[in-house]
Order: sequence, then C-alpha cells, then structure tokens
Amino acid sequence: MAKGLPSWHGAASAFIAAHRASQPFDAAPTMTAAARPSRTVAALSSLVMRGAVGLRASQFALERRGHVVWPVPTVLLPWHPGQGPSTRTLNPDFAAHTGELATQAAALDAVFTGYFGAAHQVSAAADFIAAVRTTQPN
Repeated sequence: MAKGLPSWHGAASAFIAAHRASQPFDAAPTMTAAARPSRTVAALSSLVMRGAVGLRASQFALERRGHVVWPVPTVLLPWHPGQGPSTRTLNPDFAAHTGELATQAAALDAVFTGYFGAAHQVSAAADFIAAVRTTQPN
C-alpha cells in the first residue's frame, strides 16, 4: 500500500473497481439533467475567494444539478477560516438584501443556509425563511 494512505484505502479502491466492472460501460443514468425538475434556491452563505467552499461550492453544485440559484453572501473571506486568520468583510446590507428578496418569495422552492458572519444575520435569515414559508407552506 502507498505510504500515507489510510488502511481502508485498498479495500475501498477494490470495491469501487469491482462495482465499476459490474456496470455496463454505456449504462444510462437513472435521470438525465434535462429530465430533472428545476428548482429555484436562495443560497445564504459565505463567499470565499480561494477554495471551493461556501457559495462557490454550493452554487456550482446546485446549478450543475439544473437549479436556479439566488446567491446571497453573508461574509466575504479570502479563504476558509480553517486556513488561518484573514480579513472578514460582513455583508452590510444582508438584512436589506433578504428583505427585498422576500418580496419575491413565491418564486422560491428552497432556502439553503451556510456560514453566517454575525448573529444579526441569523435573525434576518429567519425572517426571510418565514416569508418564504408563507408563500410555500410545504
């Protein structure tokens, strides 16, 4: 086994290889992107300049699945906080942004929340979610 790899790595690799070998090469996915229903999602999270986390990751993943994303940054960071100290810039208009988007709540199918930069953003997000729930009770 290669140095530095966890002990389970060999077993996992063997399982994946066996699974792939059992699948026909031209096997169609269960649902194509065109057949998937599109949803409109408001994503409230951090915007990180370097790294695939926060809004960069969630917006990309949701759009790749065919969804429309309304990204609302809570804070701007040069990198993930786990990478070390950095400048944090809170979105000073977060409450205003979510308040204005709430007027269009009927167009939303879901709200996704991630990292909040300050406690007051949580209450603004809760108000936004409450507005969405009044138009989308399910």
